[in-house]
Amino acid sequence: MNTFNEELAKTFLVHFSSPDHLKKWVGNFLDLWFPDSFVDPESNSSPIQWMYEVYKMYEKNEANNSPEVLVISSRSSYKTLSEAVFAIIAMLHFKATIAHMAAIVPQASAAQNYIERFLLKLKPYLDYHNIKLHSQNSREVSLEHPDGSKAGLKIIVCTVTGANSSHTNIFTVDEVDTIRSAEGLRAYKEAKFIPDTFNGQFPVTIKTSTLKFAGGLFSQEWDAAIKKNYKVFKWNILDITEYCPPERHRPDLPKETRYISKNLPLSTLTPEEFTNLTDREKEKYEPIEAM
Repeated sequence: MNTFNEELAKTFLVHFSSPDHLKKWVGNFLDLWFPDSFVDPESNSSPIQWMYEVYKMYEKNEANNSPEVLVISSRSSYKTLSEAVFAIIAMLHFKATIAHMAAIVPQASAAQNYIERFLLKLKPYLDYHNIKLHSQNSREVSLEHPDGSKAGLKIIVCTVTGANSSHTNIFTVDEVDTIRSAEGLRAYKEAKFIPDTFNGQFPVTIKTSTLKFAGGLFSQEWDAAIKKNYKVFKWNILDITEYCPPERHRPDLPKETRYISKNLPLSTLTPEEFTNLTDREKEKYEPIEAM
């Protein structure tokens, strides 16, 4: 987004009617184009899809049906980034208050950087709608809407002190499976009381993580969510990987023989490189036909 667009500004606070509507809003205003589909048979969602479904659930005030939402994906799959985007949207469209808990300080800093970047991009549109931006410190911001109501976001670290945050409409927890210390687990348990009902609006807790440990904290949360029929969204790195363009993988040319390793770490060899291996080394590879 290079310049302010008044026609675009008129759509800034219009509620979303479809996942594509949300995707275009994020692209137009934040210069981010998230994946909105998935290819792995075991996946059921995407960054756009989870945000849209939770958005509509909150809009319809139906969070009592799934007061906790789980978002599961691989590393570098836009979990923290999409949480930050959702927080911005919730403050703008619903005037919501949000507490974002990070398991460790670097995750809190990442969320903080995202929020700061987003607000800088959105400043012309906030001004257009007479929405005032207030910042109490680097991890706490509030938006004052023209009617005097305030939306806010507070970023906290998973400590007992951080868990004693004020009550909010929305509570997000980033990388649950990295919470392993005794203090962290105590803080996590204490933080469950942060989300609260305001003026009849049911709160929602959004828990994200990569599954790092078999039988770990997030696995336990996943099992509990399934039993309670709470919403669970999951995707992996394959679902968000950009499709290799034809000009790069050249399907118009004949395929070539390559030798790929049977075990990790994955590696590939040309026929010439394979020929130079010893017989024992050759057993570690198998031929494939590749573009």
